[in-house]
Amino acid sequence: MKRWALALVLLVNCAEDVNPPGDSGRRTDARSGDATLSDGAGGNGDGSPGPRDGGTTLDPDAACASQDFSTTRAPASLMLLVDRSNSMNDPTAAGVSRWVAAQRALTRLVMRLPPETQVGLMFFPTDLVSVPTAGDSASNYTRASVPVGPLSGNRAQLLSKIAMTAATGRTPMACAMPGAIAQMRALMGVTAPTRYVVMITDGLPTFDCTGRGRCDPTDMPCLAEVERLATASVLSSVRAGVSGMPVVRTFSIGTPDASNAFLSSIATAAGTERAPGCTSTTCHYSIADANFERDLDMALDAIRGRTSTCEYALDTIDPSTADPNLVNVRYTSPTGVVRVVPRDRTRSNGWDYSPSMRSILFYGPVCEEIRASEAGAARVQVLYGCPTIIPG
Repeated sequence: MKRWALALVLLVNCAEDVNPPGDSGRRTDARSGDATLSDGAGGNGDGSPGPRDGGTTLDPDAACASQDFSTTRAPASLMLLVDRSNSMNDPTAAGVSRWVAAQRALTRLVMRLPPETQVGLMFFPTDLVSVPTAGDSASNYTRASVPVGPLSGNRAQLLSKIAMTAATGRTPMACAMPGAIAQMRALMGVTAPTRYVVMITDGLPTFDCTGRGRCDPTDMPCLAEVERLATASVLSSVRAGVSGMPVVRTFSIGTPDASNAFLSSIATAAGTERAPGCTSTTCHYSIADANFERDLDMALDAIRGRTSTCEYALDTIDPSTADPNLVNVRYTSPTGVVRVVPRDRTRSNGWDYSPSMRSILFYGPVCEEIRASEAGAARVQVLYGCPTIIPG
């Protein structure tokens, strides 16, 4: 088995037994190779109180621990896919158009996201080409209005593009969705295993990219067939996003005009249901003209929390020589509770390595707590040298 070498000089005397005689927790000396552990009633070895939930603690100065270092949280990656069709000019109850309300809500979202968040912007119809009357083309969506990048570098460009773009044209969702997913999958330099498309729409997809031409407005069979082909095409793209690697999941936000059943089917196909137990018409984020801007704000805020990653980088450890079975993860909650989170290879409640082994990912309650907290409120430390704690 490969043995790892830390990139930093090891400073701890590994022969020192740190726990006093009579300590109630499980403990051994350095010669056994086991971690110095204590149960939930004990301390953490650094003067802080032990966890209140019965979790295991591990002292960074334990006899087998050779390095303790902090790690950084991986940023979320989002593509905002926004319907700017002519119907977005319809008024809301607040006296402004749906488009103005959407511009305001998107502006607030971009301002609230942390600067390290990777964000891009696409419109449908796109603002980058002239869409022909005969129909839009998938080739028009091979690039974004604002390419995905850290907000620290493109926030001003996003805000300007949102403010300066007008609503006009059809709803070529079947052209835009595969383009957005393909761009997110092709992102380079992004470690997070899941990327996201956040779609806002107020209508059903039009005939563009379905293989059918424009229908006569009175030809109901033609209109029904176009709707069937267009919605099936969008759903096929959404399913393709979650079936490959890296995974690209789509959140759907829309008015009832966009069809609750269709938008909910997108959420179900992508695994982004708004709440457990939702029905076939309530799994997406719904916005009504009576409270358009407020509803959109709430939906975007909820999605902002759900797309926050639970991934932390392992930049300080050399992956070619380090032993992955000698890594433990010490978590400090936003309220100051400290505990060691066990590794869980089932990925249901604990942490595990990413496929690249260059980061760790949390699952279960700890992940939910991290997502709900403000950026930097939770602290994660990696302890190297002690055998990895695994439940059971």
